[in-house]
Amino acid sequence: MTMHLWQHYVATALLPLAGPSVAIRREMGIFNNHVVVRIEGKINEVVQRATDAIVAWLGVLLARQKKLDFRPKDDSVALDRANTEPCLACSAFLQRVRDVAFATLTGRNREVFLSEVGITFHGLLLEHLRKFQVSAAGGLMLTKCVRSE
Repeated sequence: MTMHLWQHYVATALLPLAGPSVAIRREMGIFNNHVVVRIEGKINEVVQRATDAIVAWLGVLLARQKKLDFRPKDDSVALDRANTEPCLACSAFLQRVRDVAFATLTGRNREVFLSEVGITFHGLLLEHLRKFQVSAAGGLMLTKCVRSE
């Protein structure tokens, strides 16, 4: 969207000022290319920082997991309990991230952003789950958490 606005501004406001002069149009083209490269670089920085912040927050949410969440003492309680609190929090947060991505990004940019978040979260989640011992009933709970929403 930012690039579209810049290109529209150049086409409607700046290029008509050049008139028929080929030299001025060429200089404007060079200037435009430099500006486009700078804008793209800044946008990439913002998106990378957003991705880092999202993954950091997911790490904070996962850190709330209790050591015995997947080793319940009573198997019937484990089967009745749908999901753990960190599972629900991560699912809700990822849903909001997806909604914002759909509202603000388009096409391939959205796909790459959401893939990056997903792949990074997958690695974070695998590392997180390695820290826990899981009982048979806890395994069922874990399956519910992983498959939720």
